[in-house]
Amino acid sequence: MGAGGSSSRFDAVALRERGSRDWRMLPVAVAMWSACLLTHACFTVVVDRLDSVVVPASDQPWWRPVRASIRTWWLAAWRTIDFHGGSLGVLPVLVAAIFVVVFSTVAIVSMRIVRAGHGEVFSVGVIRRFLGASRRIRDPAKAESSPVGLLSARSLSVGSLSAGSQRGGRRPIRSVRSAPPRRGRWLLQLCVPVTAGLLASLGMLSSDMLLWQDIAARTARVGSVSVTVTVRIDTPGIASSLRRADCQSDVTVRDVRIGGVVGPSMARARLFARGDECFVLRQDSVVLVEGTLSQARFGRYDLWIMSSGGSMRTVREPGMLASANGAVREAFFAVTDRLSDQGRVLVPGLTIGLLGQDYVGSGPRESVDATYADRVQEDFRRAGIMHLMAVSGGHFALIGVMVRRLSVRLRIWRQLAAILQIGSYTLLASAMYPSDSVRRALIMGSLISLAWLKGRPSQALSALCWTVIAVLLVDPQMSRSFGFALSCAAVLGIVLCGTSIARPLSVVMPVWLAQAIAMTLSAQLFTLPIQVLMQPELPVFSIPANLLVAPFVDAATITGLVGLVLAPVSGAIAYGFVWISSMMTAVMAWCAQWLGGGSMATVPWSGGVGGACAMAFVEVLAACGVLVVARRGMTRKDADGARRWGIQGWSRVRRWLTETGDMFG
Repeated sequence: MGAGGSSSRFDAVALRERGSRDWRMLPVAVAMWSACLLTHACFTVVVDRLDSVVVPASDQPWWRPVRASIRTWWLAAWRTIDFHGGSLGVLPVLVAAIFVVVFSTVAIVSMRIVRAGHGEVFSVGVIRRFLGASRRIRDPAKAESSPVGLLSARSLSVGSLSAGSQRGGRRPIRSVRSAPPRRGRWLLQLCVPVTAGLLASLGMLSSDMLLWQDIAARTARVGSVSVTVTVRIDTPGIASSLRRADCQSDVTVRDVRIGGVVGPSMARARLFARGDECFVLRQDSVVLVEGTLSQARFGRYDLWIMSSGGSMRTVREPGMLASANGAVREAFFAVTDRLSDQGRVLVPGLTIGLLGQDYVGSGPRESVDATYADRVQEDFRRAGIMHLMAVSGGHFALIGVMVRRLSVRLRIWRQLAAILQIGSYTLLASAMYPSDSVRRALIMGSLISLAWLKGRPSQALSALCWTVIAVLLVDPQMSRSFGFALSCAAVLGIVLCGTSIARPLSVVMPVWLAQAIAMTLSAQLFTLPIQVLMQPELPVFSIPANLLVAPFVDAATITGLVGLVLAPVSGAIAYGFVWISSMMTAVMAWCAQWLGGGSMATVPWSGGVGGACAMAFVEVLAACGVLVVARRGMTRKDADGARRWGIQGWSRVRRWLTETGDMFG
């Protein structure tokens, strides 16, 4: 490395990149998520305003007919961009817009760098990098005649090249590769998240336009319409959230038939069925449904399909993997049905993310006591440990650690072990109930395994950011998912604040307890604003409840997964493992009832975006206050005057406890 600024900049970068704390892609992920939400909000406002405009009468002001005419022409132009009828006519427009945005941004950045006075040097360095020139220029004549030498003739003299080449140094190359000024560097750093936000905004806009213009959405906006639809079942059938239906499933609409007219569709909807139709809802199958299509009154999806009853038939059977997963779930629930109501409810929820009372199999089964199941679920929610019933990174972390330790014990090649780890993640995700948190954990775990495959250290924050970027580029509607947001926020909090909180706590308590408290507190701080958006109340005993159940969660999860694997092979052996898991979940149920059953378990809070912002502001103030108090009361000065974490305020308490024990001894 050269002396001076280059080495100092390199050292600063090296110190800033510390494993899981690679911050470089975090602004990009935040910009993309914010752009998606803002674009969807603006799109919703514009659509609502257009739909609410009424054609005015002739005696009204002159500007209202003009506004109505603009609205008519705008809707006519919008409807001509039909995804199916126009033969993908919207895609060329979107692709052209993306290229215009990207190249305009690059041009603006290039012009700013050139105006800064370092454009030639910087552009020469970029061109030289892509031309693949050697690192040392030995011959001055070749250096002068090379493309890099010709391009840099106005900024670099041949004499300097000759002098550098004679000494065998890298001064000419360093001058070619010199970085842009501080203003140019900041502009480049700002360019990446801005461009990513624009791309995410375009993707969200195109997704909203396609879904709004979809034939299923257009039909539902008219009202409740009797239709015949062909749908693909995305999730297994579960208990219905409506009283007039027995089961429900999330589906993807393939085509809609209305009065003899068939139109292709790609909308997502929620399908409700009754009676024996619930046994037809098998994941990855394609079914034909006759029923009513309408707009949703609540829930994630905008469309509801209510089956008319007795008219559902299977068009295509599920694939081999989906059939195998369905058989494994059937065998697992057959084993758990031998447990008590507590085990039947919580063991499947902790193992595969589906509570026992919600499962609808391929045949009739004895139902769980609905009153008891609702009370247990409410206690878990009020105690702040309902997230344990949703599969997230904990399952994948356990499986990943087991595969890695087994591969080390068997001396398996690192590359093969990483491939086995990715395969185990895929099988685990396919066996779980489909959810957005499972998707996040699968993609992030696979990225970490790929880093291990390449021999690079795993960076949890970088893997999380790339997961968010990839998911939002492929499916921009995931930015509206609360499950995906909660999962990402919890991981972000643990990565950013877990170590910083655990380090001072380890001064006054055992390390394992400090780490458990730090993990729970950091995840809770980052997820509380999102929880307020979902439910305008705060769980008071969330941290104590998580600490009490933490020793039992891993054991219950492992035994439940072993029972899931052994259920199709031997129900008797699998029952032993699920019984052990039910003993662990019984302790969790007792903790939830103790901490979440009282009237003071939750505190009301304002909901909506305002409540979430208020919660974030309160958390920032509380964090600043805790930092000030901790710095004053839990630090000490060494002989050299440096402040270090110590036991200045707790030394007297610890000495008193020690002397008291010695006295009684």
